[in-house]
Amino acid sequence: MTQIDHPLLPSAPLSIAEAGKLVLPMQEGRVSKFVRLAGEMQAIEAEEAREAGQIGYINTISIQATLPYREPDAGLPAWGRRAGRAVLVLQPGVTMDLVTGHTVSLGYPYGVIPRMFMAWLGREIKQRKSREIELAGNMSAFMRDIGIDSVTGGKNGSIQAVKRQLQRLAASRITLLTVEPGAASTDYSTLEGMLVADKADFWWSPDKNQDSLFETRLILSEKFYNAFSTAVPVDLRIMRLLNQSPLELDLYCWLTYRLCFMKKRTMVPWEALQGQFGTETQEPRKFRWLVRKALRSVREVYPAARLDDSGDEGLILSPSPPSISLTKPIDRRA
Repeated sequence: MTQIDHPLLPSAPLSIAEAGKLVLPMQEGRVSKFVRLAGEMQAIEAEEAREAGQIGYINTISIQATLPYREPDAGLPAWGRRAGRAVLVLQPGVTMDLVTGHTVSLGYPYGVIPRMFMAWLGREIKQRKSREIELAGNMSAFMRDIGIDSVTGGKNGSIQAVKRQLQRLAASRITLLTVEPGAASTDYSTLEGMLVADKADFWWSPDKNQDSLFETRLILSEKFYNAFSTAVPVDLRIMRLLNQSPLELDLYCWLTYRLCFMKKRTMVPWEALQGQFGTETQEPRKFRWLVRKALRSVREVYPAARLDDSGDEGLILSPSPPSISLTKPIDRRA
């Protein structure tokens, strides 16, 4: 019997079923989420990710400079994030207002949905070895495939949210710059710009279970496709468990990337982490609190991760096994 020992539960270990009954009224509070993650990990550990066909890939660009957590102001011409020397600038696609004749932003991709999609997209790229990616014929099947189990219709339902986020992502342009320490932001050393997609066809039927008459697909730009040549394997089942928090998803992917290739114990300053993950808040103490809170969930699904977040100077990382037990070594070029 799997046991749970947690400071918020009674001192005597409980079975998962007993603990679930104890905290049921709290629903998705801190304790019930801990119990849910621990219970789901039993099933995950029983079957290797490769055997289950649940290995996704995140390109290192998306790990080093992550997408927005919340929706930026649609009036912003561009949104950016800086992590050390790396700067990511995201520009939304635009359309034309036929009444005023003015260009209108299509909006920025943000939050959980594009992160889940990117991990799924990495898997499809590795399997198909093609820039043309066909999406499932109906919304229900597609959303389940990328790890979003709640399928709801209506103006504010999850179906419209997924379609809208993918439309925004496909239309976006990403620019990556390298800025040397101490240099002005306008004084860059390298620059690479890329569109996400050269072509996108969204022909999903309004009926979530009905296949569309025409093919829904993306043809990725060559540069964006090539960005997955340096990609990190992630467990799509773990991504599904963390899909209520973009910060938890980012931390899981980043730790998977950093820990399994580390040679020695390393401290990452909180200031550096805030540059990479911290646009949700500019207040350092609140940022550290948010990261520590998110890491509690990440540790439950990635228990092999060796890290210490108790210090005031930074997060201490130690060499750790990857989050996926692969049947062959990870190809560092992949």
